[in-house]
Amino acid sequence: MKNQEEKMAMTARTYMTIGPLVVLLLWIIVGASQNASTRGLTGDFLGGVASPFIGLVSAILVYLSFQQQIRANKIQMEALKQESKRNNIRSTLNILRSEISGLILENLVDDHKTYHGMQAFEKFVELPHQLGLGSLTNNENVADTIYGVLLIMQKEIAGMGGLSEELVKEFVDEFHIFYTLKLAKSLNSIESVSGNVTIDNIKESKRELVAMFQSYGYNI
Repeated sequence: MKNQEEKMAMTARTYMTIGPLVVLLLWIIVGASQNASTRGLTGDFLGGVASPFIGLVSAILVYLSFQQQIRANKIQMEALKQESKRNNIRSTLNILRSEISGLILENLVDDHKTYHGMQAFEKFVELPHQLGLGSLTNNENVADTIYGVLLIMQKEIAGMGGLSEELVKEFVDEFHIFYTLKLAKSLNSIESVSGNVTIDNIKESKRELVAMFQSYGYNI
């Protein structure tokens, strides 16, 4: 399609260059030897000869103009899609940060002390080691939130098809940074804990997420 358009554009440029020169040359050769009474007829003749060339050039230029507009519209639509996906992913990252910051954990053994945000997550990870698996029962909401955060990250990374390579790299990098700075250290410390369904689910989800990062070249 592109080669065809280039040929048409070249044809149009050729007609636009040669056409006027031919008409001018005919006018000089034919019209110069005529008197004023017959030059009008010659002009009509030359106009009739030039009209098909002008019409053809005009048609080609209109066609090329439409093709350029279609191409520009496609580029604009693709840019809008990319921007929409960019906004959706950034929104997801903000939601994940909000979920982490909104965690609340109550330690019923330690004078009912309450922990918030990352402190709640870190304390939740410590509980099985300090107090046994039974200590997790009263804070299942924290476990569910962490499990949900990991699943959302997996879903978002898996759904990055259709983005440019640059955007994919940008957002996988952001998820990787979020995971490394917020979750990795604490999640690694639960590897030795077993026997609790929720913990086992978190561990499995973590392994799948790490495998995703590794597929993009990140070493964890």
